[in-house]
Amino acid sequence: MNNRLPIVVLCCLGWLVPAFQGQEPKPAPAKPPSESPAAQPKEGAKEDPKGDAKQDTKSAPQDTTPAARHAFEGVYELRRRMVAGTIDPRTGTGYCAITSRHLFLTMLGPGVNPSRPLLRADVRGWKPVDNGMQTEVKLSYFNDADGNVLVQRPGERAVRRVDIARGLLRIYQDDASYLEFERIE
Repeated sequence: MNNRLPIVVLCCLGWLVPAFQGQEPKPAPAKPPSESPAAQPKEGAKEDPKGDAKQDTKSAPQDTTPAARHAFEGVYELRRRMVAGTIDPRTGTGYCAITSRHLFLTMLGPGVNPSRPLLRADVRGWKPVDNGMQTEVKLSYFNDADGNVLVQRPGERAVRRVDIARGLLRIYQDDASYLEFERIE
């Protein structure tokens, strides 16, 4: 039989017993403040509320400037639908959210048959081009006038003319047809 095991257990128990008897261990003595100028806080510098948890002085300085946003980025609500140069009185409801890399679109509109609304949902990657954007389908589906759901093939690319002015975003389908959104965020 190994006699060392009971001694180790007793040593560990001896260390734990004072804590369970209401005795608190004495705090470690505080380190005296350093006299070197590098250790002193700079005048006007704010203290880190988390304490000295991050004291890595060898890391590269972090860029505090946020990345510039493209003018298209934001959240928009559908306001108007232009079809062949004429405003469609049955615009419906829709939202478009554009991040730095993705475009999310969801729309609901009245169909030819009142019992079958037209639906569309898109997730696309995008990047700016001369006077618009190039998109690539990630997930896209919509229904036709008969209610059949059609799914676009992922990876399909398209270039759309896009105009933006005074909080309005127009995404063109052709020269005379577009969706007009108003920025809400």
